[in-house]
Amino acid sequence: MEYAALNQVIKMIVMDTANTTPNTFPKNVALSTAFSGQELTLRKQKALHAIVVTVREKFFLRNPHFDSMNIHTCTEQQIASTNNVFEVDEEEVMGAMGYTDKSKYFSYTQVLSLFEDLADETLGFDGLGIVRSTSERESWTGFTKLLASVERVNGKFVFEIPKKIIHRIVNPEISFNGPVSFEAYSSKHTPGIYETCLFYHQRGLKWTDWISLLDLRKITGSTSSTYEDFNKFKNRVLEKTIKIINETPELNLFLTFETDSRGKKKVGRNKITHIRFGISEKIDSLTKPKAITGITFSVIKDELSAMGIPSNQIEGVIDDCAFQGQSTALQLEYLKWCIRRGNELRLMSPFRPVLEDGQPNSFNFGGYFRKHVIRNKKESWQLINDLVTTYLIQTEQYNQSQISDLIGKTKLACKRLIAYQYIEAQSELSRSRCKEKFESFLTGQLPEQEHIDGTERPLAQLALDGEFSFMLFLDYEVNLFSIDAFKEALPLLKKCHLDTLKGKAA
Repeated sequence: MEYAALNQVIKMIVMDTANTTPNTFPKNVALSTAFSGQELTLRKQKALHAIVVTVREKFFLRNPHFDSMNIHTCTEQQIASTNNVFEVDEEEVMGAMGYTDKSKYFSYTQVLSLFEDLADETLGFDGLGIVRSTSERESWTGFTKLLASVERVNGKFVFEIPKKIIHRIVNPEISFNGPVSFEAYSSKHTPGIYETCLFYHQRGLKWTDWISLLDLRKITGSTSSTYEDFNKFKNRVLEKTIKIINETPELNLFLTFETDSRGKKKVGRNKITHIRFGISEKIDSLTKPKAITGITFSVIKDELSAMGIPSNQIEGVIDDCAFQGQSTALQLEYLKWCIRRGNELRLMSPFRPVLEDGQPNSFNFGGYFRKHVIRNKKESWQLINDLVTTYLIQTEQYNQSQISDLIGKTKLACKRLIAYQYIEAQSELSRSRCKEKFESFLTGQLPEQEHIDGTERPLAQLALDGEFSFMLFLDYEVNLFSIDAFKEALPLLKKCHLDTLKGKAA
């Protein structure tokens, strides 16, 4: 029974693990093939992409009960209860759109007008029908609104996003690992073609499906009558775009294309109706994403402010999270972890911003957060992170680009395994007492979660499912997830064929 349960945990981690690399994120393929009745310029595509990245970054930081490692369990109904207003510093949005030189900025007012145009427009998504042909849950039909509203307030762009769109951004059913930075794209025709090819490449395919010429013209914004002549479309759009992609070092793929004629054949040259792309990987490709660091730090500053950190101390708190001799990426990971932990605390009765009587909580949460989370948890977080990293490298021989995404998923699997073993080792009496304590914790600390999570399921199942409130209870009340617990759990994961992950991530 124990071995089967451990295998179930490993099955979970393998299913959750995707072939991701640093500076990418799971992007809904329908969003990568957006189109419009009007011209969807490169600037508009960059604006759309900046919104998608901002929503995903901010959503997971401020909603700790949703885990990016296991987001596929999240439903549209659950997201309906979350805040759908997102804000980000205007300069970071400008950077994400490629305007990194302040002396050459496209003005804030003009960029706001781009977002307003997107808010006014009804956009079409899934332009190539990839989601429509493979999805069981998502349905992209007709046109929809990406933005409910947008405004520029006190140096920030503030977006209101429809809940259905948020769900499809954070929990895409059919996705690929898209580049976080849009800086490498220099033509409005490039993103749709390149990201479509990325989708097929990440599934191990050397060719895309055959794409109708009409659909390809739609997602490249080439619907004018000029491009009804295939030769003009080939010369001005297709060949030019592929040349740009193949000569841009920051874009990893090398593309070719083939044509086909479908439908009724006739004597002579038949009309080209379909195209497919050949895909290979450049040996000497480079990855130079810059803007995402700006957006991420901007979102983090906003969240630290929401934690009660005074504005004149935010930079100091960010510095507190730096690790000597380590990359900024590790600092970012720790900052995100701290903010999620802070938001976990804010769900608990003693730390809530507003008390049950409706009065504001006078407790200095910002000071508590900086001392007890930022500073006091740093050493143990690094020890566990180093332990998992070293384990994966030494036992599975991953390179650094593969390992980044696996660290978080392995930690999650370890925590579920630790929780499961803790429950299974208890006698019936101890387990009954543990359940009473958990119910008391829900009632006293997380009354809003009590009706969501319930306690009707066996505790062992809650552990295997990684149920948010139960894992929170084990963390804060039992102090279960120590470095020693991780040291014991990792070898057990190995016994249960963690090496399957290597094939999944290769």
